[in-house]
Amino acid sequence: MALKIAPIRETYKGFYGKDTEEMPLIKADGRIPMSTSQLMQRRLELVNGPAGPRDFYTSTPLSTGDAIAYHPSGRVKIILNSKNIMDMTPEAPRIGGDLLIIEDVYHSLEAQEFRIKDLGKINERLSRDEAKNSLVWKILSRDQSLLEEYVDYVFSTVEKRFGYQSAMGVHLDSPSARPKIREWTIFGLGSRSGIYGRIVFGYDRFIGISAENSGKP
Repeated sequence: MALKIAPIRETYKGFYGKDTEEMPLIKADGRIPMSTSQLMQRRLELVNGPAGPRDFYTSTPLSTGDAIAYHPSGRVKIILNSKNIMDMTPEAPRIGGDLLIIEDVYHSLEAQEFRIKDLGKINERLSRDEAKNSLVWKILSRDQSLLEEYVDYVFSTVEKRFGYQSAMGVHLDSPSARPKIREWTIFGLGSRSGIYGRIVFGYDRFIGISAENSGKP
């Protein structure tokens, strides 16, 4: 009897389309959406890697499994590996691209909470030092050493390639009348690797990481 060899399961797999349709597919395939820190690590891993994957990861805006919850009071919660994103389905309550939540859900979210005005410089590009000390980037990167390595890589690359002196801006939305959640999306190097917590849900590009290789966070 011939020996059956199980196919090698790819660690990274792209899911592109409506987020409410793609997220159930990610879960069904035994994967989790790539987080901000994992995307940062992946870009660094590919610095000297094959041109195809490297160019894709460094030029494509990619949504992450991290999220930001906005409260009408002007406070926000920065959520790592958001269960609300993971559990999205076509029936999820949405208006205008926002994932809506009720007050009780907002207050039950296990995440650090801040006033928007206390998050530092937002909706502007950052200097190298500002990026290394950005509260939002610190939280989403999960590791200061990773953040500093990534910042140095981004700034060296965008200065050499595009002549940019500033990058990695943190871009937020304004609060609405009801609590809402949006995902964090990281743009490519041509867009200065800005991170956006104001992109509405719709057509997204997620990278699903096989659960056995996810190595959370």
